Amino acid sequence: MAFWRKRNRAVERATAEVMRPLPVRWALMLGLFAITGALWWNHFDHRLNDIKAESAFWDETGTWSAADRRSLALRARAFRQHWGLDVAAHVRSGPLQLPRLKEGVLFIGMAPQRGEAMLIVPGLASTALKAEGARQGRDMRLALEEDLGLCLRDTPSKDCLLRTLDSLDALFASHGEH
Repeated sequence: MAFWRKRNRAVERATAEVMRPLPVRWALMLGLFAITGALWWNHFDHRLNDIKAESAFWDETGTWSAADRRSLALRARAFRQHWGLDVAAHVRSGPLQLPRLKEGVLFIGMAPQRGEAMLIVPGLASTALKAEGARQGRDMRLALEEDLGLCLRDTPSKDCLLRTLDSLDALFASHGEH
């Protein structure tokens, strides 16, 4: 009894005629790996952005729904892409505390029960607000912070936060035009 079968030369010849040449097979295999790698990279890039957006928002009051968080994450991502500023927002049930911030992070802190608000604007964005404030005759950062605090007394924190981001967006756009 033999441990292997006799080779069937007719089948091997038919297979060799049908199979693609070696360089074509290598090119297809490399193309498959390249496409898989690109899809993998894209997936994890989006996932990293989602993780950054989730970590940039804290809600101690428990009033924000998952849909509200997603809308804020989309708004913060658009703000980062358009102005180059990361947005961090904290909604606290107690007194406001300033967290450690990286450079280039726009921080919006809110305490709705206390009617308190804090707005920290990084370097160049702060300069833009000061220039706009000089034109209008008031400190724009303090004015925005005061408006946010007043808004929190009457309106849900989500609406106030989005209104503040819209105001900052408009101020930066008007400063960019001048």
